[in-house]
Amino acid sequence: MAILYFGLFANKENPDSLGNRLSWQNTKKNVGEVVEKGTLIFGSVNTAKDAIKELEEQKKLKFKAEKVLFTDSKEGEGEDEVACGDYVQASYKIFDQDDQYLTAGDFNSTVGLEENLLIEANIIGMKRKGVRILKISKDFTGSDSKAIELLDRFKSDLKYEITLVNFNTSSTPLNFCN
Repeated sequence: MAILYFGLFANKENPDSLGNRLSWQNTKKNVGEVVEKGTLIFGSVNTAKDAIKELEEQKKLKFKAEKVLFTDSKEGEGEDEVACGDYVQASYKIFDQDDQYLTAGDFNSTVGLEENLLIEANIIGMKRKGVRILKISKDFTGSDSKAIELLDRFKSDLKYEITLVNFNTSSTPLNFCN
């Protein structure tokens, strides 16, 4: 008991003593600081959440701008479909409006990382081993640099033939591609 008394009430002139720190005046002041800081933190968290929502909305708009008319020439296998956040392995061929072969390439990436927005925005919903034909008009205004370059060079519509080789479903899907 003497130790408790000494710890709480001895050395009262020292502002850092245990007794002074546990006084009702300091407790009231400390609670006020906690409430103030808590309010500041809560406001900062809400501001960050709002910023994340805004970025997701901007990404959604980007993906919508890349959407083009397409047809599935081969539906693909299985029940699973590509979704935003999935890692895909695909190949593509590009043709002009007269079906003259222009170029080809591979796309191995996660849908939503914006490495090739045109393919990412239009591969969603495909099944394994499916083939999708994208029709890109010469007045396309998306951001795909390869498509823009070919449209400028050939002054004609383009056709992308995308073959989905495989994909891995993400355990943490993204939600801004759709």
